[in-house]
Amino acid sequence: MFIPYIVIGTLLLFMGRNLFWLLVGVMGFIIASELSVDLLQGQPAWMQVLIPFVGGLIGVMLAISIQEAAILFSGFMAGGYFINILLHAMSMQQQHQEWTTFIIGGIVGALLMMWLFDPVLVVVSSITGSTLIVQSFHLRSTPASAVFLILVVSGIVVQSKGFSLKRKV
Repeated sequence: MFIPYIVIGTLLLFMGRNLFWLLVGVMGFIIASELSVDLLQGQPAWMQVLIPFVGGLIGVMLAISIQEAAILFSGFMAGGYFINILLHAMSMQQQHQEWTTFIIGGIVGALLMMWLFDPVLVVVSSITGSTLIVQSFHLRSTPASAVFLILVVSGIVVQSKGFSLKRKV
């Protein structure tokens, strides 16, 4: 169990729409972590830890300074990451297809973020937060899937309630 992932996951799950910069930072961290595992094998441990933090900081700086670019970046990264996770979970993806599916999922994610920012942000932050929480507990596949779905739905409901309250005001 990794407490920081649980805390960040919970923040994204229930407050992701309000903490857009955190979502972009987390996506930068996750993608840099995945890449550093593959690309930095045999390198010092400090380098394998530093690169994901730099990726996360770049994501946060993008979100704060250039919000439109950050929206596209986060949609692209989240879309690519989640399509690969989904295909791996369903055992439908070969190792050599990862980049192709990542790019296709990334393009779809970026377009959805551009066209439907608020609703997609709620869903993406709920999925990202749920993923971080579930992965922290290392559950077997069936319980993990059930917990994941319950968390995603609860995150969407909680964030959507805040969304509807803002519209009424």
